[in-house]
Amino acid sequence: METMAKTGKTIKSIICLALAGCLVLEAGTGIRSVLASGISDKTAYELETEAADAKRKELEDAAAELLERVELLDPDKTDLELYILTMDSVYEDLFEELKRTERETEQANAVLDACRTDLEARKAYQEEKYRIMKDRIKYMYEEGNVSFTDVLFGSSGISDFFNRLEYRRRIMDYDRSIYDNYANAREYAENAEKLFAARLGEVEALSGYKETQMRTLEDLAKKKADELFTASNELSIETYSLFSHWDEIMEAADIGEVMEGIHSENEASYLLENIMWPLPGKSHISSRYGYRAAPIEGAATFHSGIDIPAETGTEAKAALSGVVVAASYDQASGNFVKISHGNGVYTSYCHASELVVKVGDHVKKGQTVVLVGSTGISTGPHLHFGVYVDGAYRDPLNYVWYGKE
Repeated sequence: METMAKTGKTIKSIICLALAGCLVLEAGTGIRSVLASGISDKTAYELETEAADAKRKELEDAAAELLERVELLDPDKTDLELYILTMDSVYEDLFEELKRTERETEQANAVLDACRTDLEARKAYQEEKYRIMKDRIKYMYEEGNVSFTDVLFGSSGISDFFNRLEYRRRIMDYDRSIYDNYANAREYAENAEKLFAARLGEVEALSGYKETQMRTLEDLAKKKADELFTASNELSIETYSLFSHWDEIMEAADIGEVMEGIHSENEASYLLENIMWPLPGKSHISSRYGYRAAPIEGAATFHSGIDIPAETGTEAKAALSGVVVAASYDQASGNFVKISHGNGVYTSYCHASELVVKVGDHVKKGQTVVLVGSTGISTGPHLHFGVYVDGAYRDPLNYVWYGKE
């Protein structure tokens, strides 16, 4: 009976060895599959984690430096025209930095998503290796293991002894590989978790830096507005009416003939009936068309359009299709775009942080033409939208209102 029991154990061990071969093959395949989907080397994980941590620290330092730089900004105020030009130049540089941060944030989020996928795969792989190890331990506890004594005294001869000894060695190797596979899977999962945490910290730092940049742009616009409010000298800027130099603009752009023909079949009334609101999603009007108390020294008392507040960088749309006849900067209007729609109808978009179109561009109704800002004589981020018909300014609200498409 005892010999039969030993023989049974030996048979079970041989079966276990056969299964071990299959499981080892499966384990190797699994490792290759999982590691192919992400970083396979511990050093690579550590290097990427260190790089992400360094980037986070760099962004935190940059945010502090940015606040200090704007706090110390103090250009000469004796010439307000030069002061506005200087402040607007800083404003535009900061806005370009903000756009770079937004692009970096988008890329960092994509990398974070990849790290999340890799981490989930690593954890699933670790759980699978743990299950295999647990099942093996349970089997060994319930069935017992083949000892050297079992091999020695259960052998029928010297040849059988060495065969049994080889089986025992292979089973021990398999048991060791089960633990090694689990230990490696756990280590990779831990490294993936550290990398994910570092990447998440980088994304959060980018988000914080972006918020600092946005706040800095707002503070810069307010700083300029406060200075213009309190300026004791006359503003040395000729606040000329928009569209007052069409002959020069047309000659410089050399597109007069193009403008004359773009809507020759349409009348101004037809165009104005189809005008759209230039800032979808922004309904508030901070300053209406007509005479007003100048909000800032040097600003026109007759307001030739409407002001629509919006966050810096908000996309402003062309109210109608047409041709861009001016895309430039002056200290009164800041960055501005003017579009001809034919038949004496023009629209203007002023105080932009960035111009998206250039002179001569054919634009379609609803196409982005500028990004909202606070350049020129401005109290804060907003779009000045003007409508010019048959040689005179018109109240835009006679033709368009929020919600009209």
